[in-house]
Amino acid sequence: MKYLDLVSTYEKLDNTTKRLEMIDHLVELIKKTPTDLIDKIFYLTLGEPSWIGKPEIGMAEKLAIKTISASFGIPVKKIESHLKKVRGLSSENRTTDLGSFVGTLKGKKQMTLIKPKPLTVSQVYSTFEKMRTFSGSGSQERKMKSLASLLGNASPKEAKWIIRTIEGKLRVGIAEMTMIEALAIAFTDDKTNKEIIENAYNLRCDLGYIAKELAVNGIKAIKNIKIQIGNPIRMMLAQRLATPEEILEKLGGKCALEYKYDGIRIQAHKNEDKIVLFSRNLESLTEQFPDVREYIKGINVNQLILEGECVAYDITKNKFKPFQELMHRRRKYDIDKVKEQFRVKLFVFDLLFLGRKSYLNESYVKRRKELENLIKNNGLSTAKNLIVESPKPFYDFLDNSIKDGCEGVIAKSIQIDSIYKAGARGFLWIKYKHSYQENLGDSIDLVVVGANMGRGKWAGVYGAVFGAIYDKDTDSFKTTCKIASGFTEDVLKTLMDLFDPLRIKKQDPRVELPKEIKPDVLFSPNIVIEVRGDEITLSPTYSAAFGEFKENAGLSIRFPRFIQIRKDKNPEDATTTDELIQMFQNQNKK
Repeated sequence: MKYLDLVSTYEKLDNTTKRLEMIDHLVELIKKTPTDLIDKIFYLTLGEPSWIGKPEIGMAEKLAIKTISASFGIPVKKIESHLKKVRGLSSENRTTDLGSFVGTLKGKKQMTLIKPKPLTVSQVYSTFEKMRTFSGSGSQERKMKSLASLLGNASPKEAKWIIRTIEGKLRVGIAEMTMIEALAIAFTDDKTNKEIIENAYNLRCDLGYIAKELAVNGIKAIKNIKIQIGNPIRMMLAQRLATPEEILEKLGGKCALEYKYDGIRIQAHKNEDKIVLFSRNLESLTEQFPDVREYIKGINVNQLILEGECVAYDITKNKFKPFQELMHRRRKYDIDKVKEQFRVKLFVFDLLFLGRKSYLNESYVKRRKELENLIKNNGLSTAKNLIVESPKPFYDFLDNSIKDGCEGVIAKSIQIDSIYKAGARGFLWIKYKHSYQENLGDSIDLVVVGANMGRGKWAGVYGAVFGAIYDKDTDSFKTTCKIASGFTEDVLKTLMDLFDPLRIKKQDPRVELPKEIKPDVLFSPNIVIEVRGDEITLSPTYSAAFGEFKENAGLSIRFPRFIQIRKDKNPEDATTTDELIQMFQNQNKK
């Protein structure tokens, strides 16, 4: 299969903002892709799952520029000067990314004496795979040589997308849920089968593997995909309700309460002596938390998967430390040193797999009982819990959680159907914080999709950012507010560094911008921030939940304030349309 066939699809995706058209283009691509290449097409388009542990394909822009300079005989400073100039302009006719620049350059300098053989998907993929393995002395030179070889044989359009892929800036406006729907249509002619494929993806978070399994063995094989230790399971999430009374009613009159610890959620996999740890957004945490690995190794079983919250902890005083101290553990270097300086404890709250058996479809009560039998290690504790049947003990347990330094509580169903729903956000788990008694209550996680440049003392940095919620039904991001407060000077500088590489020249097809307000700068939807506000209001400007409560009006956050960047969340983990609607309804009950 020619690489140009894949590039042609990228070009089509890049030139539409209509989701149905994008799915049609993907279906066409999937149908014409040979079975032995289907997984590679998915990896090139979405990237391979980070949890696999392979080095990233990516190449820093400076090294890519150095390669381009050597390949085309253009000074590095001239390339950097051009990029700096066009990135400072908002004209739609200007090139703003290195890939487009190289495509244009290649078109001007295309050699015609010897026509190179067309690039193939296998050739491009295998070159990227080889580049992953380069390390140590001379590795940069070998990466440059491999990239230069690809560019030398590439057409202008191919060169553009090779650079975008190597930089991790494909930005064709698609993500996993859109690809899953395209798979369902391409291989089963029935888009409702996307639920079967999504369920399989929740258990085995490798869409390239699932696509190939579907292509080879059909939808029945997808139904039979099982848990595999070492492969993360998409984590179950909690809903919100306004009062303990509502929560108890929703959960059948009684429920289990657990402390909601303020830490990093970890899913731990044990297979004999091999321990791997995953974050909420499916990134490997194995190397950063060697102490947690040792705690899990101490559990006297051969195979298991469990979940817990890893918190900063003062072992001598037996109390929690601030969440910010935990961030010192999110590093790649001096791990042994910081391990001793910033101690942690894992509070385990669920069991997903034990021995050779999946516990996903067992009730909460059974999972909890098995968990308590397992955890007898000083570095591990089960999450503090209590069964309640009335509001008073609920409030008492909540107050105790706050006094002990937690965020609040998680109420969990103890009914017979209280299974672990991988990848789902439902009412089997309901979170409740003390702050819910305020008007808006909980904070909101928003994806940043644009910004306005600062004025006056904030000139030269972003003065305000536009936040969006995630709409699962349409796999898109709906704007809900402009955030202009809560930023310090240091944070604004950090935002410049984070968002400058994400700048795009036209609206991302998955983003619905506010009506009558155009941000100065647009971003690819990648970064999640936590925001608090005074209340949720109806607004004719913003697209979140548009028309749900009033014709020609969506939901907006009044007086939104920046709290922090949520590096532990993917864009699709942001607050959803359904959650925002629920919060608005809860607010109006007070």
